[in-house]
Amino acid sequence: MEIISSRPETTALTATPDDARCQAIVAQYGNAHQFYMALTPAMPSAATPSMVMAMRTYGEDAIVTLLNMRTRFMVLRMDTELLNDEEISSITKAIAGDPRGRILGFDLVLGFFDAIERGEYELYGFKPRNIVAAWSQYVTRAIARQERLKQQAESERREAERQKHDREYLRPDEFKKWKESFINNQSQQ
Repeated sequence: MEIISSRPETTALTATPDDARCQAIVAQYGNAHQFYMALTPAMPSAATPSMVMAMRTYGEDAIVTLLNMRTRFMVLRMDTELLNDEEISSITKAIAGDPRGRILGFDLVLGFFDAIERGEYELYGFKPRNIVAAWSQYVTRAIARQERLKQQAESERREAERQKHDREYLRPDEFKKWKESFINNQSQQ
């Protein structure tokens, strides 16, 4: 007889350097700190890797460390010393562990801290539960924004393909003229 635990298993994401997607991220951004620095001042983009892909590329611990550092910067910029290390860590773990937040582009994840610093969310107390509640609201908006960015990028890609097609391929009436001249040239030879 085997005893089976009813507790859900926590699956930490480990780095998968053999994954082609992860290799592409490392080739584009470099190590985890370079990745963070490249995305910190960036405007959100549809091409930015999601938080879960960043975790698969650099390891969950590295991304949690980066988020922990950014949370500390936010606390310092808000000019408050109300949060201790444990509270900062709980905020970071809540953000990193949120399944809806993991699908966000990492630039949008980092954008949350800027939004808090700009005062876009009403915090009735600078406590972890209030910040995590603001994160939940932010994720809902950020998912919609990410979807709009992806749709816009897809639309631009299709338009570029259409323009390329128009430049490279003959229209039916142009093809008809070309075909007639080709047949005339063949018959003259």
